[in-house]
Amino acid sequence: MPIPTHDLSCITKAFNTKCPDCKCDVYFFSCNCGSKVYFDDLGDPWPKHRCNERNIRKRLELMQDLERRSHDEIYTIIMEFSEDRGYDIPEKYL
Repeated sequence: MPIPTHDLSCITKAFNTKCPDCKCDVYFFSCNCGSKVYFDDLGDPWPKHRCNERNIRKRLELMQDLERRSHDEIYTIIMEFSEDRGYDIPEKYL
């Protein structure tokens, strides 16, 4: 089955690559209509690679958790995280 197109002027391309989040082998599909998506396999049923959606869900959960915390708690979490990993936080952010 050919790569689906949006209309006759749509130019599509797909190539093997690694998922930028989980490093799995995937296919990156794009077209000049603006679509960009990672697939696990090409062709019917065109299974989307869902890694990015899982990461978005995790980030939303983290944001919801942070919304329930005070600014002091968030500051403490950031400082402990950065100290544990040896990160320097620029003075202007302290």
